[in-house]
Amino acid sequence: MSTTSLMFQAFGVSGFQLKNTDYSNGEITFNLSQDKHNLRCSVCHSSKVKRKGKRYRKLRSVPIGNKPTFIAFHHQRVECEECNHTRYVNVNFVEKEKRHTRKFKNYALTLLRFSTVKHVADHLGVGWDMIKDIDKTDLKRFEKVVFKDIKQIAVDEIYLGKKRKYITIVLNIETGAIVYVGEGKGADSLDKFWTKIKRSKATIEAVASDMSSAYAKAISDNIPDAVHVTDHFHVIKLFNEKLTKLRRDLYNEVEDVIKKKL
Repeated sequence: MSTTSLMFQAFGVSGFQLKNTDYSNGEITFNLSQDKHNLRCSVCHSSKVKRKGKRYRKLRSVPIGNKPTFIAFHHQRVECEECNHTRYVNVNFVEKEKRHTRKFKNYALTLLRFSTVKHVADHLGVGWDMIKDIDKTDLKRFEKVVFKDIKQIAVDEIYLGKKRKYITIVLNIETGAIVYVGEGKGADSLDKFWTKIKRSKATIEAVASDMSSAYAKAISDNIPDAVHVTDHFHVIKLFNEKLTKLRRDLYNEVEDVIKKKL
């Protein structure tokens, strides 16, 4: 495998050449040089540009074994002859003004699925604030809800204490995003959600909820063609409650003489 192929496959780097690799202070730093013939305006993407200075950047990348790894390069600034804008060129493996590469971000997000922000930061040898920023930025993708794309939902209520009591949440099962929060826990807490669904002309195929009769009626009234699935947790919980009651009733029916044996 060539060096160029290795940099692309392992670190997502393209449009750069590897100048040298530095091994010092217990770190691995890949020093890159940008291909001059690939310079493009970041606004109109024209190749008719003039170089207007550059800045040095050293970004955290995915570790190699237990060694912290960095990607270092000079970020080129250009003036476009087509649109007259002066901007730094786009670099495919980094996000604007971040101190890490996209590969590092994706690696950290994978670890966050199984661990806490602090543990991930300690494992990667970076500050808590960097991992927190990565997590917070990723969550922003859930801010804009496209209701017409929703196919499968889950409905449940959460108790928030004596002051606020209950709220009802609707979850997009496919993405894991909360798409709606309503006050209360009755059928009327979902009124605004049904309005949004009808306006967007979304086709809800399946709904998961607890065994609430209010939710069941609201679902059948507003999306009658959807498959309604009862949350298995509530089914098992109800079964266990009935089984416990049955055991207690049977125990109370037997004679006092054999209660100990029973």
